Order: sequence, then structure tokens, then C-alpha cells
Amino acid sequence: MGAAFMLYAQGLLPFLLPLSVLLFEPDVKSRRRMLPFLAIGTATSLYIQWGLTAYPFQVYIKGNSLVYINPATNNMTVAVLYVIATCGSLFFSKVKDIVIFGAAVASVIILAYFWKSSGDRPFAYAETM
Repeated sequence: MGAAFMLYAQGLLPFLLPLSVLLFEPDVKSRRRMLPFLAIGTATSLYIQWGLTAYPFQVYIKGNSLVYINPATNNMTVAVLYVIATCGSLFFSKVKDIVIFGAAVASVIILAYFWKSSGDRPFAYAETM
């Protein structure tokens, strides 16, 4: 099941999400604006799929979460390209509801990070204001 999840979340999502947004766009001009995100997503997806098949991966539990490790895909370059393809297409859509969805997802991710890392930060942000 871990391999199936990694294949979808890492190997297919950077391609499928910008493609989905492109297909929702109402006109040719806005669909063309999505093409760079689709190109980045396609290249990222192909690289990640290669990495998932060429290198062994690990799935383990740490701190009530599942951790997915692959030597080819766990690096900053892949992460940045992944975020550009997935979030970028959401934020630059001409469809207002898609942009709102992208902002809401990003907000939840940021909120989850702050909740999860509250014990690791050196001070409470609210107390400094």
C-alpha cells in the first residue's frame, strides 16, 4: 500500500493536478497559461516515477505519521518543482473557485505545520507581540 500511495502522491499528482486545472480553464488564453505548469509537472512526474522504480524506498512510522523515503526523490529540487507544478497551477488559474481551493489547501498545510512543530520552536510567536 505504501508503494501505491507513493506512486500516486509523488509519481502521478504533479502531472494530474495541473492537467485537471488546465481542463477547467474557460478559454484558450488561460489554458495556455497552464502549459508551463503541466510541462514542469510532467517532467517532475516522470523523474519521480523513474526514481521510485530505480531506487529502493522506505515507509515507516515516526511520531504518529508515515514517512516515505526515496533517495532519488527526497531532495529540495524535486520538492520545489513539485510545489510549482501543483500549487502554481492552482494559484494562477482564471477560475476563482480553483484559486480559493489552492489558498485553502495551502493555509491548512501551514496551520498543520505550526501545530505539529509547536514543541520544536524556541519561543511562542504570540508571546513576542
